[in-house]
Amino acid sequence: QKILLRLDKNDEANLRLALIEADNLFDDLIKQIRLPGESMADRLKYIDSSQVSNIDEIWRAHKLRNVIVHNSEYPVTRGEMEFSVSAYQKALKELEFID
Repeated sequence: QKILLRLDKNDEANLRLALIEADNLFDDLIKQIRLPGESMADRLKYIDSSQVSNIDEIWRAHKLRNVIVHNSEYPVTRGEMEFSVSAYQKALKELEFID
């Protein structure tokens, strides 16, 4: 809910934080299912479309998160942040972490 509220605020700082927090949440939860790897990217390699149907969207969202974390000048749009957050939301539902 907190992440979705950030999207509603619609300012650049909150849009960036929404994606970063969604990415962190997803990574924390895939660590709980004990996927191996030092980084989230390493762990994502162990997930395929039979487990998470939108794994390609998760990769896209994670790569975007890396861009915005390492480049504060990267212009973000509400649309791309909503797409990314909803990708994580869908995957979390499929993995039965949320309803």
